[in-house]
Amino acid sequence: LVCSLNLGLTVPLMLNARAILEAACLARDLTRRLERLVVAPTEQAMSAFADYLMNTTYGCRAAGFIGDPELYPMPNVLTLIDHLSEGNLAALREFYDLLSEFAHPNHLGLHGLFISYTDELDVIRFPQDPRAMGSICAEAALASATLGLQFTLLSWLAVDSLERQLTAAIDILYE
Repeated sequence: LVCSLNLGLTVPLMLNARAILEAACLARDLTRRLERLVVAPTEQAMSAFADYLMNTTYGCRAAGFIGDPELYPMPNVLTLIDHLSEGNLAALREFYDLLSEFAHPNHLGLHGLFISYTDELDVIRFPQDPRAMGSICAEAALASATLGLQFTLLSWLAVDSLERQLTAAIDILYE
């Protein structure tokens, strides 16, 4: 992220910012599942959690390339984001969609953000530097990275605090 910003590369900047946010949403989802598991540790819940871990760790969508999506289907990140977009995080999905506009090949993603015309409308310019496009690009990327890193830190702190409860749950289930 920092390298892309320093080099003035808009699309890699936004893709990295979005990737940080996606990884953070996975970390938060993992934490929520662990919190539910330690409250009600059943063999069925433990099995479902194990399946979830396998899918998020080894899941893929590219059949025949790097795995088996039928064996380990990757969780859909938009579904995770939608589940997390509640309460004080209600704007999370809207923010994620904004980041995605910088990378998708639609009107706003390519034409609206990256092209400007001369007054005569005969020359198209492609600005590459997010700083040259205005501060919204860099601010959105940095806000996403900040939110993602805070999500991740809070998630791992929560997981750490659940260690004893999880160990106790596993001991009870598998004695």
